Amino acid sequence: MSNSMTERFSARAAALRPLVCIGALVFANACSHAPPPAPAAPSARVEAPTPPPPPAYTGPTTTQLVFLGTTDTHGRILPFDYYTRQPVEYGLARLKPLIDSVRAANRGRSYLFDSGDIIQGNPLGYVYARVLPEKPNPIIRAMNLMHYSASAVGNHEYNYGLEHLARAMKQASFPFVSANTFKYGTNEHAYAPYVLIPHVVAPGDTILIGVTGNTPPGVMVWDKVNVEGKLQFRDVTESLKPVVAEMRAKGADIVVVLSHGGLEGSSYDTLTTGVPPENQSARVAREVPGVDIIFLGHTHLELADTTINGVLITQAKNWARSVAVATFALERTARNNWHVASKHAVLLKARPELVDSAF
Repeated sequence: MSNSMTERFSARAAALRPLVCIGALVFANACSHAPPPAPAAPSARVEAPTPPPPPAYTGPTTTQLVFLGTTDTHGRILPFDYYTRQPVEYGLARLKPLIDSVRAANRGRSYLFDSGDIIQGNPLGYVYARVLPEKPNPIIRAMNLMHYSASAVGNHEYNYGLEHLARAMKQASFPFVSANTFKYGTNEHAYAPYVLIPHVVAPGDTILIGVTGNTPPGVMVWDKVNVEGKLQFRDVTESLKPVVAEMRAKGADIVVVLSHGGLEGSSYDTLTTGVPPENQSARVAREVPGVDIIFLGHTHLELADTTINGVLITQAKNWARSVAVATFALERTARNNWHVASKHAVLLKARPELVDSAF
């Protein structure tokens, strides 16, 4: 490029430089006053559908349950005395028609319990235990046919040894319960401490029946040779407290205690033996919160209906001479939540003209 051309280009560039600077300033000023960018449109919000209200409860708001209790049958199945070889007016065969009639009048809402001393007490039980123990237990077979719901473990259940009792329990279609019987030297229950029985009132609405029991600690005196170093029988009241509390915590609406024990007192010296008293049901009623009914046993007495501290107490006569029938009226407070509105008990005596011949 010639010197003259270079001079002309430099002169023109110098002339244009102020214009370029002015344009840049104008552009920058325009940018500084530009409106902010429009905000992004919010995303569409999807509302969760409102769940439909639960269907209105159409089941009953009140109902009744009937609990039947036998105790101390001591092998009296048939109405026959093996000593005199004569018919007698008692035995499960004579009670069964009465029990069946109560069930028919309360179809689907009755439960049969026993308070213990079942498999020992007459020649039938003795011959079975000593001569034919490998055969099905006739006393347990009878109770299975009668559809018992649960039984306590009586002290005489141990007379023929632990193995004999274990066989009987295995053959039973119902549970044996004892809250105060433990494996020796442990805090592990030897048998089920309780059972929860669901009673369906309506679909999705259930009454939960908690059933526990107790065994006389005197087994450690009377059957020491069979249980020493194997089982421990602890204080009835103190053993029942945590068991009843656990049943209530799990939703039990009613708590039934099958007590193989009377109201109070003991036939052995508790001080010299160090063994807790055998009869504690009155103390249980006063000191164990949450108990609704106690079916007594062991004393071979009879008690129709009494109440201690709001706890209904009843006892059938021994040898299947009578059956205790307790009726509970319940009111619904919420789904799966019922409370006892009233309760009472009566005794039905075995009637000599009634016998279940098929049984």
